[in-house]
Amino acid sequence: MPAGIDSNWSRTSGSDDVLNKTTYGQGTSFPSTWPTTRIFWRIDTNTLWKNTGTEGTPVWTELIPSPTFNTGTSFPSTLATKGNTVLLLRTDTHTNYHLDSAERPSGNPSAYIDYLAESPYTKGTGHLIINLINPIFQDDFTLYSSDANGLLFWLTTDSSDLNVSNTNNRVDITFENGDVDKKITVDLLSTISDSAWVMRVKIILTTVTTGTGSNRFLFGISDSNSIANVSQDMLAVCIHYSSSAANWKTFDGNGVAPGTAGTLSASIRTASAETIYAQLTRLSTTSFKVELFSDASFTTSLGSAINTISSGIVNLRYIHFLNEQAGLGEALTASFSDVGLKNGVTTW
Repeated sequence: MPAGIDSNWSRTSGSDDVLNKTTYGQGTSFPSTWPTTRIFWRIDTNTLWKNTGTEGTPVWTELIPSPTFNTGTSFPSTLATKGNTVLLLRTDTHTNYHLDSAERPSGNPSAYIDYLAESPYTKGTGHLIINLINPIFQDDFTLYSSDANGLLFWLTTDSSDLNVSNTNNRVDITFENGDVDKKITVDLLSTISDSAWVMRVKIILTTVTTGTGSNRFLFGISDSNSIANVSQDMLAVCIHYSSSAANWKTFDGNGVAPGTAGTLSASIRTASAETIYAQLTRLSTTSFKVELFSDASFTTSLGSAINTISSGIVNLRYIHFLNEQAGLGEALTASFSDVGLKNGVTTW
């Protein structure tokens, strides 16, 4: 039998030291003793290990650690990390997180980072975020390098009146008396649930000018990327101008032009210069709710309304802000930001 090879691949010695350095062991469990110079392959887990202790008292260290994957309904205070990224699936929200490298190995829950959004779990950041279990959209408008870059994502029919503001991290809106119908839209690239989703948006009203006409400004989600005078399925929060007044209302439309048709709820609140945090919820195939809040944590409610809707409102995928302008004195200056949508759930 020829001698074993050495570190220079020469058959000069068959010693234990040379064999340990040039071969590996394998098995489905760790040996009770093992040389510190020889690696061990776990054939049951397909992982490679080294003894970092002593030959008589091995300490097994994985040479190429694989991410651990944990599940739970809350963030653990500590996790064993194996020196690499820890993944956590929140089974209550169906969202994935990883542990920030700066916090290893303590597992401080404040270090949990949204694995898809790459942002602190307390506040999502990003563009289109796809989670195969629970699709999510989140945009706080902080990632665009310029206004023009933002408009590659949010498509507008008039960038002078509906434009992404890179400086202010928002979409600025100006609807003037006599304007044509306009809109700004983002495509989710796939349809969402026809029975359960929640959407949130921050809307700042700067000026609300009433007139003698009856028209609408709507923010919501539709099956079409068309303007308000084109038939479509849509669920939205609406600022409705009527009889020289402007009021927040819930809107639903099944195959109608949202600028002039569809169903409006009773007034939730008078529309005036203020900051509103709106939450839109599809509660079921036939129920849709809009609730307005005064705070970013969505805890102080200003009122709500629920519409009984047609189950035929389906295949929604375009988030947009649009107007229907009658040209009878109505005008609006506003902005919106912090747009988020969670699919397949009815609570945020």
